[in-house]
Amino acid sequence: MKIGIISDTHDRVDEIKKAINIFKELDIKLIIHLGDFVAPFTAKPFVDSKIKFSGIFGNNDGEKFGLIKAFSPVGKIYNPPYETTFDNKNFLLLHDPVTLEAYIKSQKYDYILYGHLHKKHKEVSGKTRILNPGEACGIISGISSIAYIDTVKDIVEIIDL
Repeated sequence: MKIGIISDTHDRVDEIKKAINIFKELDIKLIIHLGDFVAPFTAKPFVDSKIKFSGIFGNNDGEKFGLIKAFSPVGKIYNPPYETTFDNKNFLLLHDPVTLEAYIKSQKYDYILYGHLHKKHKEVSGKTRILNPGEACGIISGISSIAYIDTVKDIVEIIDL
């Protein structure tokens, strides 16, 4: 299964649209957002894409009920940490990686995905792949980035927009 990963969009609809266009080109079947959408109006490009969606809240997401409602046509948003399974792989979704090391040591997950730091990060520790796609908004680093995972081919890639 091809999964698109995006984080820290911070209301930047133009960057969201660029990301979704790339996800469509890659034939992504699920988009995971790792928090800091900020406002509910950011849901429109995701909903228009009709790609299945799953996300978690970040520290800048104040209007949670509005976000839940806005994203409901394509999926759900959860409070982190959120454990789930996609394509028979165990995922942990975090926004703030404050407890990241403990989760990595557990070796309970195939993938640990996180955001918040606005920094790209990709590594493997034992059986666990750890990924931060960086910031889709490009506000802090000046580089907007996303990522994708192919669970069948065991590929994890970060893409600059």
